[in-house]
Amino acid sequence: MATGNIPSIIIVGCGPHFCARYFEVIQEMIANGKAAVKLVIDLQSQEDAVRDFFYRHNFVIDEYLFLPDEMRDAVTPEILTSLVSATVDTTPVTHILISTEPKAHKPYILWAARNNWDIFCDKPLTAFSSLDSANTLQKDYDEIMHAIDGKSRCVLSCERRIHIGYQYIRNYISRFIQKYKMPITFVDIHFAGGNWVMPDEFDARENHPFKYGYGVLLHSGYHYIDLLMQLLGLNKELFPFGIQDFDLQVQAHSPAQMLHEHLQAFYHEHFPEDNFDNYFTADSLSRHASFGELDVTVNGRIMQHEQILTSFCLKMIENSLSIRKNCKSSLNPYLGSGRIRQEHLIIHLGPLCSIHIQSHPYAKLDKNITDEDFTVTIMNHPTLVEEESLIELRRADFNGKDLTNDERFTIKARQEQLRLFFSGESAESSFASHKDSIALLSRIYTLIKDQRKASIHSHVYRGKNYEKDITI
Repeated sequence: MATGNIPSIIIVGCGPHFCARYFEVIQEMIANGKAAVKLVIDLQSQEDAVRDFFYRHNFVIDEYLFLPDEMRDAVTPEILTSLVSATVDTTPVTHILISTEPKAHKPYILWAARNNWDIFCDKPLTAFSSLDSANTLQKDYDEIMHAIDGKSRCVLSCERRIHIGYQYIRNYISRFIQKYKMPITFVDIHFAGGNWVMPDEFDARENHPFKYGYGVLLHSGYHYIDLLMQLLGLNKELFPFGIQDFDLQVQAHSPAQMLHEHLQAFYHEHFPEDNFDNYFTADSLSRHASFGELDVTVNGRIMQHEQILTSFCLKMIENSLSIRKNCKSSLNPYLGSGRIRQEHLIIHLGPLCSIHIQSHPYAKLDKNITDEDFTVTIMNHPTLVEEESLIELRRADFNGKDLTNDERFTIKARQEQLRLFFSGESAESSFASHKDSIALLSRIYTLIKDQRKASIHSHVYRGKNYEKDITI
């Protein structure tokens, strides 16, 4: 039990992110007498795995609550109050860490808000159970902000907010805009997740799923939507704008559009022991057409009075290079299935400055490479800008008291956000600060939903197994 100002914590969800990212921080705080865990909540189907995880780490949990699996997405604040009060006295509780799938975030957040607990929640804030209800993203945000009403300190885990490399970029651009009065005129963000999903996994996955109508946008994609809005927000130094000023075009690909005959032949050749033919039938493809987006491209511009102030291109691609070697599903399907994350940004500030940022996991491809790849190249006008014409930074240039060469940027940032949260800070990622990002996310999904309702024909190749057109 916590005493004084030491956080007393409820942990909700002990899945891949908690085990790989957050547990180390919790363990460190407990060992230093700076926190106490009051309760762990998870699903009954995960009980053995959760208990085994804490046992293997010699970590004693006094109280567990394992909910029936049918409550995965059906739990309510009232149910939580009833079940938890029968298990543990929550009077000493001060903090809650929510690390479930996002469909379950909202009831836990509302429950915590009613109890005035400080809240740390995995991104994205919430999710939906079918694309038809995508408009709930904005409604959920508004309801949550109304419920919090300043009573709780709430942090949404979004590590690029305090990523040392991106902090440097934002600070550089902010100073540049203030000094030269030149805004960001174009942003290009390319993210490739290397998330190779086997045909049967589209139906089976509960961790980073596709079957509920959402995909990459609510998986890793939210990081890049938020990163885009963080960058574009720097332009408010020169001109205010709102989401109503955004002109958007969206292209989203469902799994049905990717499961074509050529891929079927590929599986026959390289994975003959796994028969995926049933997933290439017309009926299966028709069902998968309603699944979440595998790849998305968003082209946009900010316009006021018929003038284009800024334009951008946001590409979030799951169907990219992977080092997955077989069809066997991993216990950790998102972090342990051979993902190769590729990240490349280009930022232009008119004719005065261009910035390139690259982050690729070369160490996963070449065992002789040990350093993390993070490269920044800044090119400035040689006479009009009072900066070096060419600035090149590598990963080692960011080492210092806050980062060692052995630490990965994103893992370090996610853990640091949690430490800052427990120390009483907003970690530069309060719920309120995500207003614009969630508004853009909601707009994108509204466009995807409208496109599918219009029954735009996909370009799925129709061969011998296809008896009808598939619409998205």
